[in-house]
Amino acid sequence: MADVAKEAGIKHYVWSTLPEIKDRSKGKYNNVHHFDGKYRIEEYVRSLGFEISSYVAPSSYLQNFTGRVAHVDESGMVVFALPLPSLEASLPICDIEHDMGVVVKGVFEQGAKANGKLFPVVSEFIPAKKVASDFEQVTGRKAAFNLIPRDAFLKQTAQYMGDLVALDLWEMFNAFADLGFAAAGDPENMKNTEELGVHLHTWVDYLKKSGWKGPQ
Repeated sequence: MADVAKEAGIKHYVWSTLPEIKDRSKGKYNNVHHFDGKYRIEEYVRSLGFEISSYVAPSSYLQNFTGRVAHVDESGMVVFALPLPSLEASLPICDIEHDMGVVVKGVFEQGAKANGKLFPVVSEFIPAKKVASDFEQVTGRKAAFNLIPRDAFLKQTAQYMGDLVALDLWEMFNAFADLGFAAAGDPENMKNTEELGVHLHTWVDYLKKSGWKGPQ
């Protein structure tokens, strides 16, 4: 796609990327292939010599919280569950439906000023326990956040996504806890997005805007 854009004479090319994890973690997380693969393509795009190229990195989709991440237990409590190491561990999040487009629009509007820059799409770094407490505050339903042990997560996820994807995702969530959003979370890159002056939706914003009150 980038090759075709270059051949077609596209002036400003925007690549949806993800930050590199393997080297950033000094080899601790070697299997987050969907991050490292996108970053390798970013490096290739940078080598093509577009007049202007920019890079937008979406973080964890809040829409995923309304799917497999949440369930209702026998008591009627809404339980969010992910393989994070602690309830204090944070996730970089965004409302992909409403945040990605405004960031990309802002990047195009910046023009040459956006050349070579990385724009993270992160509304907040939310601790796991706050996912539950914010949900309670907005919806009035009782909620909790459960930490899924590694082996249980790998077994459960492999059943519908395969072993390689299960390991990729387990390492990704733990890399978030250790590295934040890696290079995309570095202050200079976060500032790039802040300077666009667009509103990105927090978990509370998303709950209020969508009206989602948890699984039934």
